[in-house]
Amino acid sequence: MNFGICHLTLAPLMKESSHYSEQETQILFGEAVESLEETRGSWIKVKALWDGYEGWVLKGQLTWMDELPKSDKISTWQPKTILKNDKLMPIPAGASLPNLNNGSIVIDSDIFTQVEDPIHLGNLTFDEKNIHTIATSYLYTP
Repeated sequence: MNFGICHLTLAPLMKESSHYSEQETQILFGEAVESLEETRGSWIKVKALWDGYEGWVLKGQLTWMDELPKSDKISTWQPKTILKNDKLMPIPAGASLPNLNNGSIVIDSDIFTQVEDPIHLGNLTFDEKNIHTIATSYLYTP
């Protein structure tokens, strides 16, 4: 299994294969990684396909597969809530939505539903209005 998809709200990508290591970045829901190195216990070294960061992640925080699912949509710029097994799950702004079809995302055997207003990556524009809207959505956030 060469690729992993984050099936959690986010997964920390660590500099070393240790809970005490510094966090390099975070892998967001739906984001894909490529495996680079065999596991060290429950850890595996990966490369995030979105931004190229490399680091260690707990293997169980990702769904592993041989081929990447289609993912040309991301969530809106505000965090959203989706359902997994009738339980609410937050997803961060900018999360990838692999295999999105009629409001459902399928990652392996997991089905996530109630995804609203996805953004098609090919339709993103960063003009003055959009940048202002995105930036002001972060006011008063920690």
